[in-house]
Parts: sequence; C-alpha cells; structure tokens
Amino acid sequence: EPDVTIRMRRERVTLTGERHLSGPINQIDVHFSDTRYRHQEVEGDGAVGTTFSSTGQELRFQVHHAPVAGAKGILGFQAESLRFSALGEEAFVPGTRTRSAALFALEEGQVGPLTLTGGLRVEQVRVSSDGDAGAAEEPRFGAAVSRRFSPISASLSAAWPLESGWSITGVLG
Repeated sequence: EPDVTIRMRRERVTLTGERHLSGPINQIDVHFSDTRYRHQEVEGDGAVGTTFSSTGQELRFQVHHAPVAGAKGILGFQAESLRFSALGEEAFVPGTRTRSAALFALEEGQVGPLTLTGGLRVEQVRVSSDGDAGAAEEPRFGAAVSRRFSPISASLSAAWPLESGWSITGVLG
C-alpha cells in the first residue's frame, strides 16, 4: 500500500569461545546468540497496523577430534528456541514457539587421491501455535496446536583433485 512504511529494529548478541587442546580432542567451540527483532507496519496517519516480533536463542557446542583411522571431524550439539508473534488487524499467522535440539557429526578422510566427507544430523523439533486468544471477537487461527518433527539429514561427498588447484566434486545429500 502506498501510505504504509515499515519501522524495523533488530538486536543480536553473540558470545563465542573456543579452547585448543592436545590429545584425542583438538578443540572445543561454544557459540551462544540472542536475537530480538521487531517490525511495525505504520499507516499514513501514523497508526501501527501490524507488529511482527521475534525473539530467539541458539546454543551450539562442537568438539573437533584428532584423526581416528585416518578421518578427522566434528561432533556437536545445537539447541534453538524461537518465539514469534504477529499482532494487529492484518496479522495472518498465530503466535508460535519453536524449540529444537540436534546432534550432528561431520567426518573427512583421504582414500587415495580422493577426499571423502560425510555428514549426519538428527534433530527433534517442536512447534506450538498459540491459536486464537480466549476472548477473540473474530477467531482466525483456531485452537492452539502443537506438532513434533524428527528430521534426519545425511550427506556424502567426494573430491578428486586436478592440476592447477582445480577439483571435481560429487555430492549426495
């Protein structure tokens, strides 16, 4: 609409740390972030029509291990929490809460001239909808609902080096 402007604000704080070690574990990494986002659709007369808001936190912990049977890699854990809301007359989705936790591994090794890389991620996700407010004059979203998902992803790649720094790579994911 021609008379609508957007007022946005995003704040993100990230803390990262790593520790280098010797032995079977080479390095430990920890990442934490907190993100807050808000955007308002402001009508030509200055009235706020719809406000979108999102807050989230993420924690990631990963361990780099020394080569085992010629393969080196990373094992890790990642957790996320996200809260989203859309408030106002033109809100088209209910508020939601999403929580997820995942374990992952990424391994790399040499087989002759080939560099093989394999990855695996197993995750648990829960998404909960707030639905309509109890005293909603005009119900739009229905009752609160919660769903669980268990995504699994895997990948395998092979890189064959050529001359002059080039390589041929194939990926299966």
